[in-house]
Amino acid sequence: MAIREFDIILVHGTKLMPRVMRTPPWVFPGSPMHSALEASFPGAEVSRFEWRGGNLHSDRLDAADRLSDRLEFADLAVVVVAHSHGGNVARAALEAAAPTLNFRGLVTLGTPFLQFKRWQTDRRPGMLSLAGFSIA
Repeated sequence: MAIREFDIILVHGTKLMPRVMRTPPWVFPGSPMHSALEASFPGAEVSRFEWRGGNLHSDRLDAADRLSDRLEFADLAVVVVAHSHGGNVARAALEAAAPTLNFRGLVTLGTPFLQFKRWQTDRRPGMLSLAGFSIA
């Protein structure tokens, strides 16, 4: 059994069908993304962060407050993998979190960043954006 060195939190983006408001399947156990992360990082616990998924800035800020709390109380270092506006939720949560947060990294997938701000390299290890707009 591998030693757990960090955990991975999956953050979905905006839920585009308001009537259904279903959480995208990629964040659930058994999905190809979830399974690939578990196989690639056998020591990491992969979990999801659930938020309303509304397309208002206030929805993202509310979710960021909750995610920031979760990150601050995490037992291990955390890597966040976020899609679409989930990347904005994660970025806002990381900016609001305590500077002593044991944060390992942020990976965004297709995130339309609404604001660009350089992170302090001594506080935040950086981020990687795939098919999105990002700064390091």
